[in-house]
Amino acid sequence: MTVVRNQDGRLEVFARGQDTRLWHSWQRHEGGWSQWEPLADGGLENDWHRPLGTFPTVGQNHDGRLETIVIASDGRSPVHSWQHEPNGDWAKWQSLEGWSVRALGPGFREF
Repeated sequence: MTVVRNQDGRLEVFARGQDTRLWHSWQRHEGGWSQWEPLADGGLENDWHRPLGTFPTVGQNHDGRLETIVIASDGRSPVHSWQHEPNGDWAKWQSLEGWSVRALGPGFREF
């Protein structure tokens, strides 16, 4: 599980579900939390059930948008999704063309 702060200060939680997809929940402006939803359904040739091979890494870009990178279940294909705008909706999964697990270095390990 990973917790990050959106640009407006609200927390967003990311977790790998039992179905091995990435799910998220976020604090609502009016208080409380959203229901859990799968993140970035679609993309990758509409393979929205593409399972994750690793737990998510989530960070904030310089403009405040969150971005997540995970390794797909093939164990070697990094994919990512990002907020279209700070605190906003998420893009569909896209491959990080040209990246490989080997490029991540010797400290990388799957969970």
